[in-house]
Amino acid sequence: MGEDKIKYYILKQEAEPTNFVDFWAKRYNDRSEPTYREYIKRPLTQESIRKLFAWKAMRINRKSIESGRHPFVENVITSLDRFRSLPLNTPKDANNFLTNELKGKGMIWKIFTLHVMLPDSYPIFDQNVYRAMRFLQTDTIKEIPSKNSEKQTSYITEYLPFYHAHGYYTDRKLDKALFSFGQFLKSPLKGPEERPKLPG
Repeated sequence: MGEDKIKYYILKQEAEPTNFVDFWAKRYNDRSEPTYREYIKRPLTQESIRKLFAWKAMRINRKSIESGRHPFVENVITSLDRFRSLPLNTPKDANNFLTNELKGKGMIWKIFTLHVMLPDSYPIFDQNVYRAMRFLQTDTIKEIPSKNSEKQTSYITEYLPFYHAHGYYTDRKLDKALFSFGQFLKSPLKGPEERPKLPG
């Protein structure tokens, strides 16, 4: 292959936090995002809870959620009045909720339950935003812990302070930026045919 066929990229470029958020939020791509926006600010009902969890879920779970047959989501709906009576104003409150409610379930969905109840206080947490946080802090790629207890500790003691230190962005813009950046960081670990196009 001739040298004129080779493309060279320099990806490491420092930016101000707001520029980082603007750049990566634009690269967030989720065709079902309008569903999230439609239901996240509505009063919580059986329908809105099912719609939000169906948005969050992988496709394999969406039909069972929307038809009212998913045990975790139905448990959230059944427990909603009790959840509303709990104090959820501080990270300590959130930690107590994650420890004591919906036992035996996946931590990511338990955290998403917090987000559904108080979206401005408790951001979504997953492998992509964790990877983005770690890279911004340490300049190394690190994957989310596998144990639920470690995910919980990371969310409460690391991610919440990190997220809120960036200030408030409308329309989940910071979350979208971190998600997109985290996805991009994952791409070098895949085969060449699976890598996303470089930004720019």
